[in-house]
Amino acid sequence: MEIRRLETETERLEAANVLAASFMHIMEAEKDGEYWAAFEHGAMNAALWAGRTRRNLDGHSVPCAEMYMLGSLPEARERGAASEILKTALRAARERGDLFCTLIPFSFAFYRKFGFELAQINLVQTSEVGQFEGFSGGCAVRRLSSAGDIPAMKDVYTAFVQRYNLADLRGESDWAYREGGEYGERDWFHRDKQHYTYLFDDAGGKTRAFVTFVYVADAGNPFIGTLEAVDFAFDGPEALHSMFAFFYRMRAKIARVKITTPPDLDLALLLPECDRVERRLEGHYAARVLNAEGVLRAMRYPQGRGAFSVRLNDEVLPENSGTYAVTWEKGCAVSVVRDDGNADLAVDIGAFGQLAAGLIDLRAAGFREDVRVNGGCGELEKVFRRRPVFLR
Repeated sequence: MEIRRLETETERLEAANVLAASFMHIMEAEKDGEYWAAFEHGAMNAALWAGRTRRNLDGHSVPCAEMYMLGSLPEARERGAASEILKTALRAARERGDLFCTLIPFSFAFYRKFGFELAQINLVQTSEVGQFEGFSGGCAVRRLSSAGDIPAMKDVYTAFVQRYNLADLRGESDWAYREGGEYGERDWFHRDKQHYTYLFDDAGGKTRAFVTFVYVADAGNPFIGTLEAVDFAFDGPEALHSMFAFFYRMRAKIARVKITTPPDLDLALLLPECDRVERRLEGHYAARVLNAEGVLRAMRYPQGRGAFSVRLNDEVLPENSGTYAVTWEKGCAVSVVRDDGNADLAVDIGAFGQLAAGLIDLRAAGFREDVRVNGGCGELEKVFRRRPVFLR
């Protein structure tokens, strides 16, 4: 079996056709990103479409890989082609300097075999629009109308996501303005619907928030439905309240509002009737660490001084396996060195990614079978604490 990155447009188109057959979904060869493929006897039988982005890790912009689609032809499955492509692409991403890799898994069980783990737990929240009555906020509202509005949206978004680990810092293509008041790519699950974006400006004309939504009509009644927010950002309570007030003003046609938020934005704590907010957990992103030493260096540490050691096990990228002795001072790593001594913490690469991003803390990690705390609990609890995580 041959695994390689594809260089020609002809091969990229063939890879897109393989993925289309695998997912039973019509798609074209994408200009952005890279394609990998597996060949048996000269014939392509599996493919991967992947890309790169930058994500936030404790206030640092770090390079990350993204796996968009991985699939094999139905008639060529159960021969390991997709697995070999994934392992090859992960190693290539590590070698070029990426610290994490993220993806949306079709099966967590499958991707856990390659070191991936659950990377987020968001709240999908729905409330009747009447619950937003009474908010003001004081911002003026206007619809996105030109490319000139995009820089202000970028500034709000960039400030908003600094709070959240693994948040996508977005590239220029994500903000490209399109006629009709849209930008970037449409939400995958609503790509057939018009996307509406509104900006919220304070009295001085500064944009403080934006929200992008689609209208989802009720079954059998196109004149009433749900406002489903697919993108948003705000810089403080006043801006958020202005967004809520806007939702209420849409009540002529909007019966309810649906929005996916990080766990620290719980509508049940903000709206009048908490028991009338429907909430469910969403965790469809997975991530894995590609370069453990790089992640340990980029993490934010407590103030003061401290030290700990961690032993990692990574069967897919054994370069990560081993014991690391870490010392920190004033919030930053001072040294991260390989050490053959006993480790305070022994952990598999999947759980390490969750700890490093802050999705779980040391106590939660202790319930896992692949985590063992040998000592230094005080220092470890300071380092591995929960921090807000939000991937979209």
